[in-house]
Amino acid sequence: LNISLSLVFQWLPDSSLSNYFIPNPIATPSQPTTYYVIASPSSLPSCFIYDSVFVDVQPCSLEEVTNAFSPDNDGINDNWVINGIQMHPKNKVCIFNRWGDKMIEIDNYDNVNNVWDGTYNNHPVQQDVYVWKITYMENKVTGGQLLNSKIGHVTVLGD
Repeated sequence: LNISLSLVFQWLPDSSLSNYFIPNPIATPSQPTTYYVIASPSSLPSCFIYDSVFVDVQPCSLEEVTNAFSPDNDGINDNWVINGIQMHPKNKVCIFNRWGDKMIEIDNYDNVNNVWDGTYNNHPVQQDVYVWKITYMENKVTGGQLLNSKIGHVTVLGD
């Protein structure tokens, strides 16, 4: 005897799921959420099973910001990389010299197109330590957003 059943799925809540009629949707909740799934054979809709899964949401912060790079056009570490910045697309990055003068301001830093390449006014900066400030929106676990900022330093290495 060989029996094959075609199952029908329905997930709830469905507002943050990629598709709520498939067995494995992608969930993108903004806060911790319990999802419930009901599965039934298409030929016997009154016969069903159900289960649930809890998806926790933690705020993503900028924990590891690279503290040095070498903009020498060798193709290795030529731009300053900010790990995790892609999780905060609405950001502002400011670079200051040792006297506290703002040299660079970049909106929506993304490690790809909007980056600091170690130049100021289209000229390479000196090998030195520079202070940075990143301001970004962070999703709160309880919903909503919080304006956050982080300050640190980065060393620009020369030849």
